[in-house]
Amino acid sequence: MAAEFPRREYRAMPNERRWQIAGVAVTVAAPVIGSWTWPTADGFWWLGPLVTCCGLGVFAWLVRAVRRSGTTVDETGIRVRGILRATRLRWDEILDIRSVSVPADEHGRGVATHAYRADGSLVTLAHLDGLQPAYQRELELVRERWEELRGPGTRPLTDAERHHYVVRRRARLLRVTGLGILVSVLLVGLWVWLGLTVG
Repeated sequence: MAAEFPRREYRAMPNERRWQIAGVAVTVAAPVIGSWTWPTADGFWWLGPLVTCCGLGVFAWLVRAVRRSGTTVDETGIRVRGILRATRLRWDEILDIRSVSVPADEHGRGVATHAYRADGSLVTLAHLDGLQPAYQRELELVRERWEELRGPGTRPLTDAERHHYVVRRRARLLRVTGLGILVSVLLVGLWVWLGLTVG
């Protein structure tokens, strides 16, 4: 019988969280400021206050989401909470947990942790990374627990199998990025068209 495993939580370091909140503030401020530049004489006086109220609501929600994001590890598995959604991983559906090198960002992260699922998807364990003060020790604890509780017959993935996961994830990210760019272009075009029409 496996020994009791204390619940572990991994959150953003204070300096990283401050940068994230600053980025959220800049992102929300741009449309709010822009809304006050619209002409008010043509019946659009309500646009600035409306966008400002919505912006404040979105800002508060995003700040709360940033503060709650992270990875939780307990007896039942791993829960990864991002900005928009949460992913639950049972121990028996995880094929491998590995430390991977990533390009160092402004915080000097350099290392991240990936969980490889049986359904072919790859999940990054948010904030279980090189910024954690005792990262290697924490990674070993999580891997030891996974090895104790994983399903029978589960084996670590080979390098070729892990590469296949990475390729699939990159393809999915490219599709999502392309869709995001398309939506952004359409929104900017709509904004310009409305500005020309109203003006």
